Amino acid sequence: MRTPKNSSKPPSSDGFKKPAPKSLRKPSDKKVGGQNGHQGTHLAVITAPDKIVKHMPSACEGCPHYQICKGTACIAEKRHVIDAVVTVNDI
Repeated sequence: MRTPKNSSKPPSSDGFKKPAPKSLRKPSDKKVGGQNGHQGTHLAVITAPDKIVKHMPSACEGCPHYQICKGTACIAEKRHVIDAVVTVNDI
């Protein structure tokens, strides 16, 4: 069978019968993922944050129950915000 790889046919004449891509990597004897004994690193959850910000929808501001809801609002999402300090040394 003649294909664009072994003839002068254009690739558009190949249609949907494209061969599956083949990896050039050689398989190793290691398991996928982290290796045994490796601790890894992660960003730890802070038990005492500097400040807590509760975000209420802007549609709630005119509601007569706003103050009640503001005090008992359930938190649907937690985020850690880290302010990175970068110093540049002039050479």
